[in-house]
Amino acid sequence: MFEYGKVCPKCNSNQLGEGTLTGHAALMPKGKIFVMGSPITATVCTRCGHIIEMKVKDPEKFINKKKNML
Repeated sequence: MFEYGKVCPKCNSNQLGEGTLTGHAALMPKGKIFVMGSPITATVCTRCGHIIEMKVKDPEKFINKKKNML
């Protein structure tokens, strides 16, 4: 969910919406085999169409467990 109070850096509008990429537009973890990716959501200015930010739904899928081992 996007944060209220954000404004578009291109047109200064605060009229923002949120959407998801469809189809095979999941972000895949680099170097991991047989791991499903994560859907991507985007915050978009509904006035000019500028994409304010993009986020993955499941960021934990991108943790490199080899680096985080003690």
